[in-house]
Amino acid sequence: VTFNPGDVTRPIPVSILADAATELPQTFSVVLFTPTNATISDPVATGTILDKAAPRITSFTPGAGVTGSFVDIFGANFNDVLRVRFGSVFTLPTPISETHLQARVPLGATDGPIVVTTTLGSATSPTPFVVLPLIAGFTPASGSNGSFVLIVGTGRSGATNVRFGGVSTPFQVFTSLGIDFIVTMVPAGATTGPISVTTPAATASSATNFVVLP
Repeated sequence: VTFNPGDVTRPIPVSILADAATELPQTFSVVLFTPTNATISDPVATGTILDKAAPRITSFTPGAGVTGSFVDIFGANFNDVLRVRFGSVFTLPTPISETHLQARVPLGATDGPIVVTTTLGSATSPTPFVVLPLIAGFTPASGSNGSFVLIVGTGRSGATNVRFGGVSTPFQVFTSLGIDFIVTMVPAGATTGPISVTTPAATASSATNFVVLP
């Protein structure tokens, strides 16, 4: 392998002897040694040989969604699918065809690649799926300044801001069984209106107004 001046990476062609057997993905290593007029900072590279029948993910849509929403996954060799994983949480998909799956974002899903597993291996999406925040409800429905409020929803473990009628307030987030519980209080200056929760991905607003009492 010859590196030209200024090169830091170089593709290495590897010949593969094809066969008719159905096999799981296999890995191989390429090791560089005894360089001439150069130093090697990372001499080992690992490649993966995918069987013709191994699954592949080429894309999915939408790229972000709330818990319970549907995601269409496109690729190849979606035969005998065992499960689909969002973050660390598994869900059972609905097969549409060999190149199309539909899966619902499961409770407790987190940002990260989507992984499709079949009897012949697993495929990881080239881009991450983003879980958007969702406010399912809050209690009580009304309160005065300084009173405590519990906000229930999903996708909000990384919340950065909570607002009552546009006024920010301190909060704490607790997560149990994939459900996020936010404990907060009505801030001074709050007015009747939706409660909003902001994460790095988006802002979710409650479907109903919180009523600020005098």
